[in-house]
Amino acid sequence: MLQIYQRYEGKYGYGQLQLFLWQDQGIWMNHKKVLRLMQVLGIQARIRRK
Repeated sequence: MLQIYQRYEGKYGYGQLQLFLWQDQGIWMNHKKVLRLMQVLGIQARIRRK
């Protein structure tokens, strides 16, 4: 998960990371589990300005 987060430079949140995990690595996880793991790892999506 940390590799995917770094590949996309922290642009995406837990919903999109969940999708990338499935597409890139074939790992399916519930979005709540992805969010919980992100909190444990201390990573967050960077909020973009409009």
